Amino acid sequence: VIPKGRVSSEMASTIDLLPTIAAAAGTNVRNKIDGYDILPFLKGESASPRYEYYFSQSDFFEAVRQGPWKYRLRTSADEAELYHVDRDPSEMYNVIDRYPDIAQNLDKALRAKAKLIGAKLRDQ
Repeated sequence: VIPKGRVSSEMASTIDLLPTIAAAAGTNVRNKIDGYDILPFLKGESASPRYEYYFSQSDFFEAVRQGPWKYRLRTSADEAELYHVDRDPSEMYNVIDRYPDIAQNLDKALRAKAKLIGAKLRDQ
């Protein structure tokens, strides 16, 4: 049911596979780290429902992407980073100094999500 050769730069994740397969089977799966049913997106019937994605390594949250923006927490060795991944997909140009308000909002979102699900943050 997915059109052959379909290409998109919209956001989706492997975490979306379980809810997508469950919905296709006529059931629903919900837990603290929810994915989305992306079958309508894969079919080309709608935009991706995923607007944000939280990056983790082991037990730690370390970054968040919302729309075109990706924010990475400050670690002991490095400063926090902000990238516009639509314009800079290789994350070569940290623009945190130019957009501190966006970085601050993403930092708050990352911390709130970590608190909600009991995750640790990389900067702690």
